[in-house]
Amino acid sequence: MNPKPKYIQKIEQLEIIKKVAFVLKELENNGISQACVASGFTRSFLAKTPQSDIDIAYYSDVDYKKAREIFTKIIKNHNLTNLDWDFTIYNVKQMNQLYNSVEDMYLALFVNSIDTVYLNSRGHLIDPTGYGFNDSINRILRMNNYLTNGYDYTDSSIVYVCIEGCRRIYKFNWKPTEESIKLIKYGAKYWDKLSNSDKSYFLNKRIKSKFNTSEYEKASKIYQEFGWGFLFDLAKGI
Repeated sequence: MNPKPKYIQKIEQLEIIKKVAFVLKELENNGISQACVASGFTRSFLAKTPQSDIDIAYYSDVDYKKAREIFTKIIKNHNLTNLDWDFTIYNVKQMNQLYNSVEDMYLALFVNSIDTVYLNSRGHLIDPTGYGFNDSINRILRMNNYLTNGYDYTDSSIVYVCIEGCRRIYKFNWKPTEESIKLIKYGAKYWDKLSNSDKSYFLNKRIKSKFNTSEYEKASKIYQEFGWGFLFDLAKGI
């Protein structure tokens, strides 16, 4: 096995990473197995994007409500409530029986190779696609392939990864791979298959809440390149 890049090793030594890993370990000591953190939090260190909240997922028979109680107790007892935690803890085993691990869920539902890199309870950053570390350095958007990776996707989950792929291109100036361009464009046909409530969710939560109206013109041009520019016209009508 090749050694991790030095910059990854440096990230793993950051105090905040150690604190989060400590909480993950304490959760596992309480029967909450495979406690991990990925996406916005880890991405912020890998690709120097704005830091988002610390979103924990796990895979266990422990109900998510009980896990949240244990988690809250841990951070209070160890004076870690000041960190930007997301208090919604996700039990992957309860979410979908098709997933056999937290990593399965990350590979299926998370947008790309960089977002899929996760922190485990040992304080290690894990790159399940094998591309995330290098892509973060080179600012490459490499979509997780919803057509070939073996997971079942709903129409709305395909729309989600495509819209979020566009947002990363716009927000972070990541360069999409040729395969990623094809995947985002292909996914546009799923919009018309969505229910009205799903469409409302995406327009309100993935467009209006993510962009200022002053950004619409510039962002819509980027989205239009990949077949999704119509979202901004629809959002204006709400």
